[in-house]
Amino acid sequence: MNFNLFKHNDLFSTASQIGLEDLPIILAAGYKSVICNRPDGEDGGHHVGSKELAAACEALGLAFSYLPADATHLSKEHGTALRLLLADMPAPVLAFCRTGNRSTNIFRLANLIDTPIQAAGAGNDKLKQYEIVIVGGGSAGITVASSLLKRAPNAQIAIVDPSSQHYYQPAWTLVGRGIFDSKKTVRPMASLIPSAAQWIPQAVSEFLPDHNRIRLDNGCLIAYQQLIVCPACGLHGRR
Repeated sequence: MNFNLFKHNDLFSTASQIGLEDLPIILAAGYKSVICNRPDGEDGGHHVGSKELAAACEALGLAFSYLPADATHLSKEHGTALRLLLADMPAPVLAFCRTGNRSTNIFRLANLIDTPIQAAGAGNDKLKQYEIVIVGGGSAGITVASSLLKRAPNAQIAIVDPSSQHYYQPAWTLVGRGIFDSKKTVRPMASLIPSAAQWIPQAVSEFLPDHNRIRLDNGCLIAYQQLIVCPACGLHGRR
């Protein structure tokens, strides 16, 4: 197998770039559908194109869909499109791009639409548990998560942050001086969360250190073994 595979649940997985020779392996693994998220012309178009993949999938009896996405411009529309495909395509489904991260982030966006609590895996009747919980999805929180996952790839890490956008604040001083474009300091949060970490798009309402838990704004409890707190500052001048 010449690609990296990440199984999100029994119905959906993501992978790095696949080739025509990988399709029989994917079929043998039980997958029934393939989604390509990598544009045909990306990086000079040296990878197998969507038309060739579609024909090869059809010959093997695999369903195929082409949902190209630019890794730097993911949006809610990509999540909506993936939801529609998943409702129509036979499962389990394998989506792929160059590294797998883009497909994973589109899956996150699909899970956040209309059902953010379910996407976070934190139903009111369940206690979700992680080895490490990081409160704050800014540069500090994401950097810490990435560093930990490099040293412990199988660590169960959750990042708790309610914002759908990530702001690279260190560049704001350059924006103020007129030498940096403010638009380049903003990216979708889902595109920056490490693929092996779980993003919980909620705010924390209460810390319960005696019980190794935090309570979210929606009332759900999250348990942890280790807690890292690095949220952004908030201004509440009227309080």
